[in-house]
Amino acid sequence: MKEHGRIILMRHPQTEYNIEARLSGRIDVKLSELGIEQAKRAARAIVAWKPDRIITSPLSRAHAIADVAAKQLSLEAIEDDRVIEMDFGSMEGKRVADLPALGYPFPWRVVDGKSLPAPGAESYEDLIERARTFVEYAKGLEGKTVVVTHGGFTRAFMAAVYGIPVELFWDRVVANVSSHVFVSNGERLSLQTSGLAPSELERRAKTGFVPGKSPLADIETDDLIAKMS
Repeated sequence: MKEHGRIILMRHPQTEYNIEARLSGRIDVKLSELGIEQAKRAARAIVAWKPDRIITSPLSRAHAIADVAAKQLSLEAIEDDRVIEMDFGSMEGKRVADLPALGYPFPWRVVDGKSLPAPGAESYEDLIERARTFVEYAKGLEGKTVVVTHGGFTRAFMAAVYGIPVELFWDRVVANVSSHVFVSNGERLSLQTSGLAPSELERRAKTGFVPGKSPLADIETDDLIAKMS
């Protein structure tokens, strides 16, 4: 694929609600102590990547990375409501373990190919459609773009790119501050690599890693054999 642009989706740092296993879609939640350190490492990795633009969810846990990186790069973080986390409606703030007793276990049940969200919550279908509108926008972006977003939106973005059905799209694990790199030819997106930690993203940026080149290509054969043994 001839590269027109590259898009990195990065999940926000760990929050106090992540530790407590609570749903936090549209709630602004404080970062945990680990999350504060993760934000610093993530911002440093973005700076090393030298993107042309940084797009962020409106929520503070995403701004914790985006604003720091943008300032160091003399950019302005661009808020985009399309990349905000899914709305959990009446289940916002509830512990995941308590949801079955409330009648709305999460992930949402899917019956006959249709998700059954809690009252006031966003359905999987609506989330994926929202992600699809952003995919259509993102595939036309030139250069390098970083999007600081959320686990649910990242899953929906992948579902929109590859047509993953609602029964399966939530199965992917999206760790805090992990990055997922997509390459665009101007007409479609393709997932280049997934689940990069900030340290690996920074390493690849500094070694000039580009699509089509093995991330191990800069390792001598003897070193590669040693690493594999």
